Formats: sequence, structure tokens, C-alpha cells
Amino acid sequence: MPKFFIKTYGCQMNERDSEQVAHSLIARGYERVSCETEADVVL
Repeated sequence: MPKFFIKTYGCQMNERDSEQVAHSLIARGYERVSCETEADVVL
């Protein structure tokens, strides 16, 4: 299973956008990780 990490900067709208991207990736079979060194994809 591929893994992804998202680091969000800025306002609440950026946080919402990041969550939407995360949900989309999870729906496509990605696993969210809490450390960028563990991730295959870093956003």
C-alpha cells in the first residue's frame, strides 16, 4: 500500500483542502502516515 504525508501551512481553508486531498488518496488505496520519511508521496 503506498503511503502519503501532507504538511499544511496557512489558514483553515488550506487545512480543509488538505483533508479533501487526504480523503481522495485514502479512497484510492493510500495510507496516511505521520512522518514524511515514511511516505512515498509528500505534499
